[in-house]
Amino acid sequence: MKRRLHIPHILLLIETSRAYGRQLVKGIGRYAREHGPWSFHFEERGVHELSVPQLDLRQIDGVISRVRDPVVARRLRATGLPLIELHGNSAAREIDITIDEAALAVLSADHLMSRGLVCFGFFAQRNDWWLQSRRQAFVAEIQRRKHFCDIFQPPRPQLTKGGIPASFQSGILRWLKSLPKPCGILCATDLDAQLLLEICRQNELGVPDQIAVLGVDNDSVICSVTWPPLSSIDLDAQRVGYEAASLLARLMAGRSKPRKPLLIAPSQVAVRASTDVLAIADPIVVQAARFIRLFACKGINVGHVADHLVLSRRTLERRFRASLNRSLNEEILRVKIDHAKMLLTQNNYPTKRISSLSGFGSLHYFARAFSRITGETPGQYRLRTRIET
Repeated sequence: MKRRLHIPHILLLIETSRAYGRQLVKGIGRYAREHGPWSFHFEERGVHELSVPQLDLRQIDGVISRVRDPVVARRLRATGLPLIELHGNSAAREIDITIDEAALAVLSADHLMSRGLVCFGFFAQRNDWWLQSRRQAFVAEIQRRKHFCDIFQPPRPQLTKGGIPASFQSGILRWLKSLPKPCGILCATDLDAQLLLEICRQNELGVPDQIAVLGVDNDSVICSVTWPPLSSIDLDAQRVGYEAASLLARLMAGRSKPRKPLLIAPSQVAVRASTDVLAIADPIVVQAARFIRLFACKGINVGHVADHLVLSRRTLERRFRASLNRSLNEEILRVKIDHAKMLLTQNNYPTKRISSLSGFGSLHYFARAFSRITGETPGQYRLRTRIET
């Protein structure tokens, strides 16, 4: 007798009102195209509108959900269906795949400190458990680097759908004015950063010269309508969705879940004007850093920087390291690798061309340097960050 082929029917409970949810769905779709076919029951809903639909669950083979309501979460678990949860909640934090908050904190700190900043803050409008995790990881990373991070404490009760009270905005403004300047602030989400930037604009707090603002999610719509345009951490949501689908396939095949949640590291910082600052007291180092930003990918070396500033290499190296705690060569390489990451993510150029456009003399040297700094080959990085073109 011929075996009857079965196409798994998957229930998706993922909000699509925000970029993160839409990218999750893209990653799930990529997995289904590669390993399917799968069929989906999927409805476009907002983050607070997710509920278990009135379906015959006997026709469902698996579920990928990202729900905040504990009641909905309990109903899903009670079905006994293979289930991958991407959010969890404050009552029962059962979660299978999530963002590596420690890696996000390192990426944030690296970016803000590369701007010469030594004073930091963390801002979120709410106090949800996952926001607390993000805040704790960032504060711990800043403290590990021997700096202090000021935290905005959201008032209670938390914000409602009725809008943002004037008193709440006044509290944010008081906090911003109390910070030492210049200051680098990590906002828990792009929406938080949008609010912060608007308050800065209305009250003539200079961004990024006084306050550099970094968001999380890299929502292209939000980042483009803020002023100045918002730098933001790309959470690699497509990869989260892809890995969620892979784990669900494992469960549907009768295998067990890993004991610990799978942690996905953010892919990169999408750099825009809101963090385009060099908070460095030494004007010579500022000039050197700006020259490197402009010409690192043109094949310059330390000698070119020293000649441009009419300064000895030894003196320039000493002053540069004193201000930024890294050498000129390290800064040149950092800018070149960042440029290569951007090209790998946004273009289909061959690796050899990306190597050349990023200022490397040979493909071999580029591959070695990229792997040493990122822990991945250029090809692995491209595959991970470009799940869908």
